[in-house]
Formats: sequence, C-alpha cells, structure tokens
Amino acid sequence: MSSDQPNTPDLAKRPSTGTDTELNHRRQPWAAAALSLLAAGLGQIYAGRIVKGLFFYCAWTILLPLGYVMAISEPSQVGLIFLLIAPSILLMALYWFSVADAYYTARRTAASYEPRDYNRASVYILLAIVGLTYPFAMLSVYRDQFFAAFYIPTSSMSPSIVDGDRILVNKYNSSFPRYGELIAFRPRGQSTPAAAWIKRVIGLPGDHIEVRDQRVFVNGQELVRRPAPDDTLPRITLKGKHWIESHHGSDYLVTTDSGETPEAFETTVEDDHIFVLGDNRNRSRDSRFIGSIHAADLIGRAEYIYWPADSWARFGTVRGKE
Repeated sequence: MSSDQPNTPDLAKRPSTGTDTELNHRRQPWAAAALSLLAAGLGQIYAGRIVKGLFFYCAWTILLPLGYVMAISEPSQVGLIFLLIAPSILLMALYWFSVADAYYTARRTAASYEPRDYNRASVYILLAIVGLTYPFAMLSVYRDQFFAAFYIPTSSMSPSIVDGDRILVNKYNSSFPRYGELIAFRPRGQSTPAAAWIKRVIGLPGDHIEVRDQRVFVNGQELVRRPAPDDTLPRITLKGKHWIESHHGSDYLVTTDSGETPEAFETTVEDDHIFVLGDNRNRSRDSRFIGSIHAADLIGRAEYIYWPADSWARFGTVRGKE
C-alpha cells in the first residue's frame, strides 16, 4: 500500500534563524573601523564598497604630484597653502572620516551579505601592509626629491630667518644657484655632517669678492643697500643696523653692527663653488671662515618659512624678489 506521507527527502531538523549566516558573513562594524585604522578605505572594502574604499585608500597618492608642481613652481604663499598644507590637512581629515564611514557602512550591510571575491584575509593583509608602508615611503620620496624641513637654531641669518624658524628647502631645482638666493648646504669637515647650514649666495665662480668695513664688493662693485623700514623687520630682531641689500635684482634684509666686525676679507671664487654670507653679517660663520661652498655640497634652496618663531605675518616665502 502506498504511504500517505509525501515522497520528499528527509531534511535536517534544525531552526533556520540565519545565525550561522550572520556569524560567517555579516560585516562587523568594529572590524570595519579597525581595518580602516590600519589603512584608509580598507574597512569599506571589507564592507563590500570597493569603489569608495579604493578612493580613500589611494587618496595619499595626490601628495606626490602636488609636491612636484610645488617644486617646479615659483615660490609663493598660495602654493605653500594649497599644494602642501591644505592637502595634508584634508588627507588627515579623510583618514579619520574613512574610519567612521567604515563603521556605519558595515552597520548598514545586510545580515545575508554575500562575500565578494576580494573579501579574503589575504587581500586584507596585503592591502594593510601596503597601506601602512606607503605613506612612509611616499614621505621619504617627498623629502629626498622635493622638500626637506629644517629647524633654524641660530641667529646667523637674522633678520631674514630668525632663531627658532622652521623652513622648507626645495631640493628638486638642480639649476646652479643665482645671486641673492638662500641655499642650504652641508659644509665639509664639520663635526655635525647631518646638519644643514643656510646662507645667502653672494659670489659665483670667477667672481672677485671683498668684504671690508661692513661693506660687500663683487667684482669691484659695492652691493647697494638702504635702511630697512621697521615694518619690514621681524619681532625677533637683533640690535644693530638693518638694511635692504640689493644683488642683481634680488632684495633681502641684512644686519650689521650687532657684534665684532670681522677683519677685511678678499677672495676669488673657484670653479663649481659658491661664495655665501649670513644675513647677520657680524655673527655668521660663512665663506669668510669656511671657504666657498662646492656645488656638490648643496642641498637645495631655502624657500619657505612654514612655522615662524615670532609672528605668523612671516609665514610664507623667504626668497628675495628677482
């Protein structure tokens, strides 16, 4: 006789509550936030929003092209703000926003979330490793190729750069320095070879330089200078007389009479060398004491004060107008 029971396979008798699916596949907000802490955007990728995640993940790459544009452009306060400072602040804000966004994105995913091909531990580990190392590698390239930051511990360049200023040196421009530019270099034979010195270019190869009675002569022509108005001086200013000195169209501030006047000095600049002076003429160890600077010892041009020691009115460029 035929059975009254339907002819269907015997199914396992256990409640279908979706618990196993949630444990295996539901996106956990805490995990998404933690992944984005490791690398911006990784939490969004974990939560299935790969396009948004890659946007956050790749945002850091914008600094390298911006740094290149800034390095090849004429120094300006606008460039410092919109090509370096503002993008850096924006990227930090995006990083923390990505953490919060990853948390809430994961909360909105369904309990029945189906993992994508990229939802694998190996993918997360690889992206986390790259995300953790890339910013440091990028900053290393940025420092090696574009800009390096230096702290000024002396008053030898006052009043142009004062004790306590933090400056940026452009390392990208490889052209030979010009009159009146501020250059950073590492003098040979010094006890602290890692430290950088900042001085003003006064003489180029073949120039005959004389410094006497606080006056500077290049090829027999005295550099013209006029008294500096008080409103052009920084708050941290040494005692003495302050001048605006002109050298081939470049105008910059110098100080004299703030210390013992050095003895008269005379030299001819060698090939591939640069003669430099400090703007605080009587309190600077420069080419009068250490000789001319070889071009191979140059680091770059000092172009920006990004953290002034005295007043934010001095924030911006430090290079003389040409």
